[in-house]
Amino acid sequence: MTPLRCFAGFLLLFHLSEFLFVLWVHPDECSWAAWLLTPAYVGALSFSVAEHWLWHRRPHESVWEQKALYWGVLLCVTGEIVRKSAMFTLRSAFSHRITRRRLKAHCLCTRGIYARCRHPAYLGWWLWTIGMQLLLGNRISNVVLPLIAWRFFQQRIAYEDALLHQMFGRAYLQYWRRTPSGLPGIR
Repeated sequence: MTPLRCFAGFLLLFHLSEFLFVLWVHPDECSWAAWLLTPAYVGALSFSVAEHWLWHRRPHESVWEQKALYWGVLLCVTGEIVRKSAMFTLRSAFSHRITRRRLKAHCLCTRGIYARCRHPAYLGWWLWTIGMQLLLGNRISNVVLPLIAWRFFQQRIAYEDALLHQMFGRAYLQYWRRTPSGLPGIR
């Protein structure tokens, strides 16, 4: 399978599974937004495909490209497993939107994947992003896009942690102290 076809397959799998999860768990929130295709994200995907076409018009032939393809598949699969584990652990408490007030479905989840990582859905998506760029053999996008995503998650995690501390008080603070965020360099 060519790197571009592999990329397209993982892209379709990711977005279709995200949409189907929302359809299953939050049918009232089912809209175009459930596909997670924002203009900035589509622009980043377009940039990465353009980089691939500009520099890799032939199949992966070098040892670096073969290893990058292997690691790309491994990171994409790992990222999907981590993210979907987070989503299925929380089920109805999981949402693509940050909830600013505590709902009935909300409880402080510290079991399953959440016992090891406070934000596994973000970690999974970040790993998937790196894997997608490795699949294509992209060198520029494999540095720039994960850095942009990391900065986005740094801000989002700080905001979300503050909300969760407000919702769950001391219990969340204790959880926060003993459980890493999952993303390197982000407390």
